Amino acid sequence: MLFFLAGCGGDTSLTIPCEEDTRCLLYGITSDILILDPHVSNSIEAGIIFRQLYDTLIYRDPSTGEFVPGLAQSWEQSQDGLVYTFNLRQDVVFHDGTPFTSESVAQNIDRIFNADINSQKARLLLGSFSRYEIIDDYTIKIHLFEPYTPFLDGLAQPFVVFASPQSLGSYTNLRYQFHQIGTGPFQLDNYLPGERIEISRNPRYIWGPPFYSALNGTEINRIVFKIISDPVLRGDILINKQVDVVGEMLTSDANILANNSSVQLLPIDIPGQTVQLQFNTKELHTDQLAVRQALLYATNRIAIIDAVFLNYSPVGWSPLSQSTQFAHTGYINQFPYDASRALELLQSVGYQDSDSDGFLDLDGEKLELTIVVPPWGQLPEVAGVLRGQWRAIGIDLIIDPVPGLNSLINRLASGDYHLASLDAFGFDPSILNNSFMSNSPGNVTRYENVELDNLLIQATQEQDNLARRSQYFEIQSIIMQEALILPIREYVNINGIQSNIIDLRFDAYGWYPILYNITIQ
Repeated sequence: MLFFLAGCGGDTSLTIPCEEDTRCLLYGITSDILILDPHVSNSIEAGIIFRQLYDTLIYRDPSTGEFVPGLAQSWEQSQDGLVYTFNLRQDVVFHDGTPFTSESVAQNIDRIFNADINSQKARLLLGSFSRYEIIDDYTIKIHLFEPYTPFLDGLAQPFVVFASPQSLGSYTNLRYQFHQIGTGPFQLDNYLPGERIEISRNPRYIWGPPFYSALNGTEINRIVFKIISDPVLRGDILINKQVDVVGEMLTSDANILANNSSVQLLPIDIPGQTVQLQFNTKELHTDQLAVRQALLYATNRIAIIDAVFLNYSPVGWSPLSQSTQFAHTGYINQFPYDASRALELLQSVGYQDSDSDGFLDLDGEKLELTIVVPPWGQLPEVAGVLRGQWRAIGIDLIIDPVPGLNSLINRLASGDYHLASLDAFGFDPSILNNSFMSNSPGNVTRYENVELDNLLIQATQEQDNLARRSQYFEIQSIIMQEALILPIREYVNINGIQSNIIDLRFDAYGWYPILYNITIQ
């Protein structure tokens, strides 16, 4: 069968080559990938591909979140948390037939830390990496310069993966993305940037993690990934059977398709920070705690969930989603919608409508706030509802749209905003460091607190889980007590699937599908 995807991004004159292959899966990814290299990219969409082409040393079990063997059949951690010893499987070969050994691990780590690579994520996931030590062909020690408890979590993500040293040596860093050779359950056949990525089953694959099920011979043998960047088109493309799976469905489309027997909806909770608006604590108005607290009370989050997300997402109440390790649930129903309380707080620090124009002001300065809004996650719709809610108590919210991530980052660098949102996803709560460390480039709040900084550092070094939990509870309490954020919702990725697709699962990080066992019935 040939599928034609008109208006879906990329070169739409091309057909998708599934032809008459009834075991070929057409998977829609939701944005273009700037570079398809696991050691360079930080793209969620790229991670979807990497999860199929490569293995990781260890995995998180999707059901329990516990670490389980991958390319490493076992591992040990020194008592001081500075040395990890990995005992590798001895039956693994790359797609090109070369064996996977300790030297393979070493060469890939060297590449990740090569300055010419400009790694955007893999290097950060390795935290306080210092050096490696090859013990023998199948034993390698990794040394850290200080304890870094999220280290194993970093190794479980589809960016710290291992490419064939032979392939890496045959191509330039830029060309490697077109000739990727991993150890994963699928191998790369074709990559047309901006258009599609084609992969096929690795016939040698016998070393998957324990949560992979045994094959029965009916599973898919090819996958074609097609870019469908316009969210408005995804529902129509799914219902017209031009795609088998597509993620990040609009809630309005999901609502329409909920009773359609030809498709399935698979909502997946995404661990990490809640979808939240972060207050710029250095800007006039939001530099005052009372104002930030007032804005929390002035927001009817339940109404936003009803109107924008049609109840597909839980309300966000705190910094971390409840599916994230050590999420603090004590702030559920704290700062409930209370317009009167919001107005009281604003009046307590001098805001009033002195000129009877319907807007509050402070010493003649109108209470006007600017929110920077990227196009994803239905944030423009959230901002629209928020503008109406805040207008009711005399706050003028100016919506400043930006077209993409780079423009958002450049806009935030100016510091000229009151509210903005940067996504941060992950199972380990150490993702909070990038958003709330005083000197972090991701600190949208511009909040500086030595106590908070020290807690964030200590929590990444603490090896006892009970102690870490206590530290992260305290961190989340400071964030909420200082009203640094306005949580909106817990992120849920709504996947649309044809009804004949069987056994689609996602890994512990929520974004990355496990396609090894998928069957088209």
